[in-house]
Amino acid sequence: MDHHHPFIKNIEKKTGIDMRRMLKLGDTVKKSNLHDEKHLRKVVKQIGGIAGKRPSRQTEDKIVSLMMRRRMRNRRYM
Repeated sequence: MDHHHPFIKNIEKKTGIDMRRMLKLGDTVKKSNLHDEKHLRKVVKQIGGIAGKRPSRQTEDKIVSLMMRRRMRNRRYM
């Protein structure tokens, strides 16, 4: 989608988030191995940067732990 499209501009205006950064994050997540804790931490930090709210180490640990547990639980049911 064109970054200059009125719909995109409206989203950027309402959220304060640059759509190019969001699309780049989407590409990172699509191509990533979210089973890797190091990479998952990188994604969490990237999301925090986009949102303008860097998570504390404790919050980052909780998010990563939750994601890793969910991955393991989902693997058991496959």
